[in-house]
Amino acid sequence: MRYVRAQGTFDPPLRLTAGAVALELGAGTGAAGLALAAAHPLARVLLTDLPGVCPLLRANAPAAAYPNVQVRALAWGCAAHAREVLRAAPPALVFGSDLVYFPALHAPLLRTLLQLTGGAEPARTEVLLAYRVRELQKEAPFWAAFGLWFVFAPVLVQEAGAGGRWTRLGAGSEGDGEVYVFSARRRAESVGWEVPEDDGELLEGVEARGTRVRKGDDAFELLLLMGVEE
Repeated sequence: MRYVRAQGTFDPPLRLTAGAVALELGAGTGAAGLALAAAHPLARVLLTDLPGVCPLLRANAPAAAYPNVQVRALAWGCAAHAREVLRAAPPALVFGSDLVYFPALHAPLLRTLLQLTGGAEPARTEVLLAYRVRELQKEAPFWAAFGLWFVFAPVLVQEAGAGGRWTRLGAGSEGDGEVYVFSARRRAESVGWEVPEDDGELLEGVEARGTRVRKGDDAFELLLLMGVEE
């Protein structure tokens, strides 16, 4: 919430120009997306979730109160839903919170992220994912696959009361499990790679880097190690 409301100095900063589309995945009640809409009234905010959740989202985002908000159905992995969402305009920002806790949805989530960032200029779309570590062994495979297709790093915040020191946004959060907010952009070369139709192959890195060799990216593991060393 702090980041989408621009409450502080961040690296990278969240920039949304007038008319830019910000798309929330798995919006649920829409709290994060509505906070972003209020903080960026000139941006267009799309709240997306399963079709059965959309009535709740529409009830929580009446047009009179949120004229810059729309609700769309987007089941992860559904190419038809992704195409429908992209008809208006490619999103400048795709964001979501707490999306990685269920392993069965890792491949559909990654597939949707690839569908939403697969245009002619993929790196123009920022992907922002807030993540709390719950069961690292089950969640790490998603990040190993994600890092093959996206370059990502933690968002940093400059603490006003700490001599201007930069720290990782989410560090020291209350509750169990470390919290990370990752800013990511699609690897430009990945647009030419074939996306496997099989979910297992997608998570195992088949076709990433243009080969069918099974592989994973180690950026997430390195970030965790750096956090331990701190």
